[in-house]
Amino acid sequence: MTTVIILPEARREFRDARRWYAEHAGPSISARFLGEFHRLRTIVAEEPKRGPEIEPGIHRVLFRDRFLYSLLYVIRQSDIVIVAVMHQHREPGYWRSRFEAP
Repeated sequence: MTTVIILPEARREFRDARRWYAEHAGPSISARFLGEFHRLRTIVAEEPKRGPEIEPGIHRVLFRDRFLYSLLYVIRQSDIVIVAVMHQHREPGYWRSRFEAP
């Protein structure tokens, strides 16, 4: 199985989003966000090319259940590198400096 590496910036984005959901939408919604993150992490580990390539070298899968987030990742040999947990309506492209295209 493929190893999934989460960049510190992406980990921070995930924690911030989960905290926001816990504070503004409640613990059950925060738990659903956590579950959705784990579901997507498993999907990209098992099927790395499942997410479409949105720019050269960067793939995207969308959170479901009305969460306005995307998981952006790079395929690196036997690893998947999660580059961003990106809110879909904020600062497009801010994550580009986090990876080098293949």
